Amino acid sequence: MILYRKLKEYKKELAIIKQAIGAYEKDIKDDQLIWKKANTKSAKLSLNLAKSMGLLNDKGLPVYEEPQIMTWRKRMETVQKKIKTLTKPQKKKPIARSKKQR
Repeated sequence: MILYRKLKEYKKELAIIKQAIGAYEKDIKDDQLIWKKANTKSAKLSLNLAKSMGLLNDKGLPVYEEPQIMTWRKRMETVQKKIKTLTKPQKKKPIARSKKQR
C-alpha cells in the first residue's frame, strides 16, 4: 500500500486496500464459524446478546474494528476521492494577457 501511495498509483493501492479488508473480514468470519461449531449453545446465546446490544452489524461482523482496519477504511475513502478528482477534466485557467506599450 505504501509503495503504491508514494508512486501515486491510486487504483492499484485501492485494489490492495480492498483485498486487505476482505481478508480481515474473512478471517473474522472463519474464526466465528470455528468457535460456533465448537460451542453451539454458547454461540446462540452470545449471538442474540451481541445483536441486542448492537455489537454486530447486519453481516454478523463486530461493529468494533481494529485501529489498523479503521485506518485502511479511511485511506480507502481518500484514495477513492483522489481517483475521482484525477478522472475529472480540469478547467484551464485563462491566461492574463498584458497590453503592449507602444
